[in-house]
Amino acid sequence: MRVLATVIIAIVLLLPYVPADAASDDTIGIDSIDELMGIGTTLPSDGNYILLKDIVLHSDRTLDVGMSVVGDDMILTVTTEGYSPSDTVDGLTIVLNGHRMVSNTYPTVSFPLSTVMGSNVMSVELDGWHAMTVLDPDEFVDGNTVVMEVGQDIRTIPVTFTGTLDGLGHRISGIDMVGDSGSLFSSSNGATFRNLTIEGTFASMTSEMISSNGHLSSDMEGMASALVSVASDTVFERISVISDVISFVSAEYTLEQGGEDGRSFSTQCARDSVSGGIVAKSTGCDFIACSVSGHVVSSVGSELSMEVHVTPSLIDTFSETAFNRSVMTVGGISGISENDRFAFCDSRADVVSVCQDVITSDSPMAGSDTDDRVQSGSYMGGISGMMTGSYVYGCSDHGERRDTYIADIRIPGTYTHTGYDGSVCGSSNGCVFDTCLVSGETSASSVSDDLNGCSKDTVVPDCTFGLSLENDTDVVFEGIGDSQRTMDGRYPIIGSVGDGEDLVVECKGGNAVLIHGRMVMNPTFDWSEMAYKDMTIEVREEDGPVSADLIVLLATCAVAVTLVVFTVRSLGRL
Repeated sequence: MRVLATVIIAIVLLLPYVPADAASDDTIGIDSIDELMGIGTTLPSDGNYILLKDIVLHSDRTLDVGMSVVGDDMILTVTTEGYSPSDTVDGLTIVLNGHRMVSNTYPTVSFPLSTVMGSNVMSVELDGWHAMTVLDPDEFVDGNTVVMEVGQDIRTIPVTFTGTLDGLGHRISGIDMVGDSGSLFSSSNGATFRNLTIEGTFASMTSEMISSNGHLSSDMEGMASALVSVASDTVFERISVISDVISFVSAEYTLEQGGEDGRSFSTQCARDSVSGGIVAKSTGCDFIACSVSGHVVSSVGSELSMEVHVTPSLIDTFSETAFNRSVMTVGGISGISENDRFAFCDSRADVVSVCQDVITSDSPMAGSDTDDRVQSGSYMGGISGMMTGSYVYGCSDHGERRDTYIADIRIPGTYTHTGYDGSVCGSSNGCVFDTCLVSGETSASSVSDDLNGCSKDTVVPDCTFGLSLENDTDVVFEGIGDSQRTMDGRYPIIGSVGDGEDLVVECKGGNAVLIHGRMVMNPTFDWSEMAYKDMTIEVREEDGPVSADLIVLLATCAVAVTLVVFTVRSLGRL
């Protein structure tokens, strides 16, 4: 009886130490786009360690846009499988730098040549197939054809991701995402993303058409990035983006005269376009050894048509508080950064801002209005467009930055455009920039910043880490250019060892993931020393089926049972 009582008491005492749901700590493997899109629905998103394999998508259709020049017009003809220039279509819509042209008959539309700019964002939709691209002006030549991949039916994962996603050096490639959002994840908080390469096109298109009398009010925002739209308290380590990231905000307004006298116009319209190679907006995040190449683009196109129906000389065009504003913010790594840390990040992306504002009236409007009725600004940086309180160390910028703006204002009044073009960021406040390789001015608009050792001749410090083995096991590292290349081009993080079937890895100063002979090392980054800690690894054969957790549990049980037996015997003597 005493033995039974002892066992019961021991079980009760041990219940708090047994995991309620041991499966919740299991690693989740993902090797398809359907499984990736299932995060937060069919798969958990909280606290799970997710290992990602290669995911390759192939578009089964392209839109071929043929260019021809006739006088002062650019004729664009779209063909695809099963369509020819003479076929009728249900609908063709092309938006070029904010100008929209529609055809419901033949797959051909016409633009004025003046629509073509220094950098061009073009969106094409043909009978439900949608594609977007960025074109240089020399691609708009007579007889040229631009081939555009059609986006797959992929939507942004709508959950706040809080776990760990380890790409193990694999890639997500072939994604052509065109829609309301242009990021794989809508948000993250307390998460970790690492060892992942992303290739494709991530384009968001936000548009609206508004008609109003007298007063027009609108506040639009579009965001695009390859990985996360809005991130907080998240670690991005060894993330490589080789993609075109495009945020395109398009607005078409029609405004008739209004007010008490039926003669006034007033607008309060703001359009914001934010793009970042990895994240659109980040707060309190760490970016370590990340790299971006391709295009990162923020674009705004607006067209306001004013319908006049009284004597033009009596018209008050705008009230004193009115505005019509466009803002483009674009960064190679993060669009808008607040209290983040960047270390050893490399931006090779072309950072591009494109804006075209048009205001027209159907009748001449007299008067001389000197206020800036149309305002626009672009904030461009190799690392971030806007920064507040962030820390940047050992980063480099090798890409180009291009700011293109055209205003067509056919009413009284003026317009203004201000561009902030910085090698690290366009605008900064209370930031620290240390030992960065810059191609131009570190920050174009700097307030209360601390700059140290940033120049075009700066040698970025080495961020490699040492590796030692405690046994005689051989680790073979894969070099740059192999199928599993390094994330930032600076050091190898992937090796192979044995066959991986019955091996275990023990690490000091980081951790390593060993799956079927592939070993991915994750050294610990020390922000106080701004360096990776060296790793010591022991690779050995599996000791047996008894896991370390089970050994601890058995030892705890033995101690607890001994204590209970001793207590019961002591009570029996009383």
